Amino acid sequence: MKTGRERRRARKAALALAAAALAVAAARSVRLAVAEELFYTEHPDAIRRAAALEPRRALYHLGAAEAEILAGKDPRERLRAAVRASPYDASLRVRLGLEAEARGDLAEAQAELLAAAARSRKHLPRWTLAGYFFRRGDQKRFWPWAGAAFAVAPGSPEALFDLCWKMEPDAAAILERALPERPGVRVAFAEFLLRRGEWAQLAKVAPRLLESPQPNQVPRLLGLVDGLAARGEIPAAVEIWNGLCRRGWLPWDEKEAGAAQWLTNPEFTGFPAGRGFDWRLNEAPGVSFRPARGGGLRIELSGRQPEQAWLLRQTAPALSAGAARLECDYEVRVEPGAARGRSTGLRWRVWSGAPGGRLLGELPLPVAGGRVSVPLLVTAAGGRLTVELIHRREPGSPRLRGRLTLRRVTLELQEAQDEP
Repeated sequence: MKTGRERRRARKAALALAAAALAVAAARSVRLAVAEELFYTEHPDAIRRAAALEPRRALYHLGAAEAEILAGKDPRERLRAAVRASPYDASLRVRLGLEAEARGDLAEAQAELLAAAARSRKHLPRWTLAGYFFRRGDQKRFWPWAGAAFAVAPGSPEALFDLCWKMEPDAAAILERALPERPGVRVAFAEFLLRRGEWAQLAKVAPRLLESPQPNQVPRLLGLVDGLAARGEIPAAVEIWNGLCRRGWLPWDEKEAGAAQWLTNPEFTGFPAGRGFDWRLNEAPGVSFRPARGGGLRIELSGRQPEQAWLLRQTAPALSAGAARLECDYEVRVEPGAARGRSTGLRWRVWSGAPGGRLLGELPLPVAGGRVSVPLLVTAAGGRLTVELIHRREPGSPRLRGRLTLRRVTLELQEAQDEP
């Protein structure tokens, strides 16, 4: 059992140790405060002194490296010190690796970039390694790292798509070698091809790119349908459209070769969406659209509409060749005081291809209303048809003031025939 004197000595020793610890902590606090103040002066010499005072702060070494670069000196020793201060910060190793590459030290560059990727599963080290091997022209090691970067890429990795395209401008090869089973990345790659105008390549790989879409991607997929259809790549556009219909994400039947009805939403059971193979509306001045009472689409013409303009338009895939018929059930009501007994100036046109291409037929809509039709001949399958409703003021007649109600518009195959 300790005596009173021993207890007092032990207490004094403990107090002395505590005082020493407090002194050390106080000195460290002062050193930290001085280093912090020096660092944020942003003067190169002050930043170097801050790094010397507090060598365990990677940020100070990084700032000192920037100061070396501004002075035209090699910053790698400062960057190595930053890595030693924070060995698991992959971004520091990436920075050191890129600096080593820029100075021609490829051995250090590759070692540091690989060490960064070993310590982090994030996108930066993988993307940087893909870029490094791209610059070396090393396809064997480029593609695995590009694939690893795609697997964790945030958002739309446009720069990585561009790097792959520069390595090999072949959509099928990029799909096989690098793209993961991530629907978002695959849709983004399809959009990348669309922006580049690589219609033929997109058409070839679109079915494989879009095998497993997500419901929230429907607007983007319809954008692909629009782009492909506008460039005449109808089979690929139909493939995407049918996939959306098959999953119940669009309320329409699939487009099939030999189907009698070629138009989408022929009775306007849904208000035109303006995307894909649905109707598009042209809300020109003096023209408005609304659902019709009892079904159909109502188009209001104030009499101030342009003398000539398209009102309604749909791209329709011609998946078969043969005799077809455009038919329209409609009503026209002319406002009191407007001219009666004359042409409405309304007519349907069917084009082969885009509007202004080869005109297959026209169907005027007289004031009387009712059901009208016109026969057409589609000579080749797999192409694009454009069905549009236009209003054009006839010479000597006023512009129509009233409303048109469309109950049903159909474009039906009457008799299939072999392609020439």
